[in-house]
Amino acid sequence: MGFFVRAVTRRNLFAIAVGVVLAGGPFIAFNLWLDNLIERQGQSEVSTAAKRAIALAEARVRDAVGMLDGLALAGVSSCNQQDLDAMRRAAFRTIPVKEIAVLGPDGKTLCNHLELPPGERDVISSEPLVGANGYRLDIISLRGGERMVRLRRDVGSAPNSITALVPAVLFLPQVSTGGGPFSGYARIVTAHGATIGEVGGRTADSESANFSAGIKSNKFGFDVEVLSPRARIEAEHADLKWLGLFAAGIIMTTVAGFVALMPRYLVPLAIYLH
Repeated sequence: MGFFVRAVTRRNLFAIAVGVVLAGGPFIAFNLWLDNLIERQGQSEVSTAAKRAIALAEARVRDAVGMLDGLALAGVSSCNQQDLDAMRRAAFRTIPVKEIAVLGPDGKTLCNHLELPPGERDVISSEPLVGANGYRLDIISLRGGERMVRLRRDVGSAPNSITALVPAVLFLPQVSTGGGPFSGYARIVTAHGATIGEVGGRTADSESANFSAGIKSNKFGFDVEVLSPRARIEAEHADLKWLGLFAAGIIMTTVAGFVALMPRYLVPLAIYLH
């Protein structure tokens, strides 16, 4: 009987080891599934945000270009009352445009549809607008530091040009893919690499710290980069991790209870059979 009891004890130890493996298996599988879910969701989020940012930037420029083309077709290039009225109507119809102005040959603002002084502004960069012949894209800084995108178009043989001013912030994502405030980092640059604007705080650039996505506009040559911290995505799934630990605890407790009760029934059975 002693040999049988020792055999039972060895079996108990083996059963405990098997129980730990059986309990740990589902927990490991759950964590692998959760890691994969976080990876897919994080990458999908930044990719979608980058695509939306490019689509948004293209829409802003397309609307402004269409509006300026309409004014140029009507011959608007001066500060007379008729041209000012046409500019006001165009600004009212084109939501992202905050100012329509007439520039002289020296690049100075002659007037705008608001009939207000243009204020102090610095031209940070100027380059031809890719995808729109006859246009230039200027990045401007206002006195308070706000960045603006200025699209500039010549009007036939007239010495002046007409421009549309759009806040740079309107080229950047403000809402996350889930509908809440955008909580990552986004930066958009022109075809020549000038920064139009950026939003959010940039964290470490390491691949392990962030999900990242970049996309280029085929229409106007813009480049968008979007980063989202992995820690934020993981924090959003903290409840699932706790659920996994809870499930693993139940499994391990059940197996441990089963193993603890085995000698109580196996030893009397062994004595009886002996």
